[in-house]
Amino acid sequence: MTHWRLPKKASTQKPKKDPSGFFAAIGAGFLLALLYVASAQTEKVAIKEFTVQMDSGEFYDGEKVKLNVTREPVCAAESWTGQGIKGEGILEIHKGVEPMPVIVEPCMTAGPAVTLPDGRVLHLTDSKG
Repeated sequence: MTHWRLPKKASTQKPKKDPSGFFAAIGAGFLLALLYVASAQTEKVAIKEFTVQMDSGEFYDGEKVKLNVTREPVCAAESWTGQGIKGEGILEIHKGVEPMPVIVEPCMTAGPAVTLPDGRVLHLTDSKG
C-alpha cells in the first residue's frame, strides 16, 4: 500500500478578515427591510370633501360627501397592462347613512367618480366650502 505524502503547509499565514464590514452590511440590510415593511403597512389617509355633481340614480345629486381613498386608481398609461386599475375608498354621504366601501374609477379628468356597492356611479367635484 502506497502512502501519499501531504503537501507541506505554507509558512506564511493568511491575513485575517475584518468582520466589521460584514456586520455593517447585515445591519444595513435589516434596516432597509424594516423600513420597507413599515412603509407598506401605512396607508395614505386623505379624506377630502366633494359635492356630488351627478348621480346615475339621481338620489344624491348636490349632496356633500367625504371620500377617503385607501388605494389610488392608476390610469392606463401608468399600468403594465394598458388598462386602468380601479382604486378603493370609503364614502361618507351624511350622518344618517353608514360609510360605505366604494370603487374609485381610474382616468377621470373632471373629478373622481365612484361606484357604489349597488352599482350606481357618483361623479364628484371639489367642494368649495
